[in-house]
Amino acid sequence: SSASNNNFKLGLVHRRFSILDTSSLGHQPMLSNDRKVILTFNGEIFNYIELRNELISNGYSFNSNSDTEVVLNAYKEWGIDCLNKFNGFWAIGILDLEKNICVLSRDRFGQKPLYYFQDKNTFYFSSEINSLRKVCPKINRLDERSAYLYLYHDRKDSLTQSMYKDLCSIKPSTYVLIDLNSGKSKEKKYWDYPKIDETYSTKSIKELSKELNDLVQHAVKIRLR
Repeated sequence: SSASNNNFKLGLVHRRFSILDTSSLGHQPMLSNDRKVILTFNGEIFNYIELRNELISNGYSFNSNSDTEVVLNAYKEWGIDCLNKFNGFWAIGILDLEKNICVLSRDRFGQKPLYYFQDKNTFYFSSEINSLRKVCPKINRLDERSAYLYLYHDRKDSLTQSMYKDLCSIKPSTYVLIDLNSGKSKEKKYWDYPKIDETYSTKSIKELSKELNDLVQHAVKIRLR
């Protein structure tokens, strides 16, 4: 899917691994009904059914049964705040042609990778390094620190750097917003570990064990959809 403005030529390319709604209705890049928002999304939103029902009650209609369309309409409804409503893992790229911005987001714990390359005149992003190397052959210089973390500590990447010097990694729990008018970008953390509730210190081991068990049971159940 492609678009343009006065300053940039824009394009999104997606190769789909179909899980939810394997029909063509779930294909990407996916456009909103008003064609002002374009989405490419790698991952899975486990609570998409609840979010879908909430969006329907707010007046949205759906063409598919995919979680991708839920992400798209959630952004239309709540903007970047929609990230805090998602239970899942993801690498998301959004072109908002109405606000003239590009939003890149990675899930809370960085289960899905999201890389980008930027120089004076171009900006590329992808959840796969190989695809970026195909369009940017200059991405070939090994980053020694990342190589050390991988070889000695089994870390696939550092917080901000991939295995290549010219290729950056978006941090977990973070989104990057690119202003397509100026070309400037800003990074913001949308989630952090919650503070420890003081009431936990008054609970018994039995109460805490039950609460943990309930959380694990729910996490497994919602993933079995």
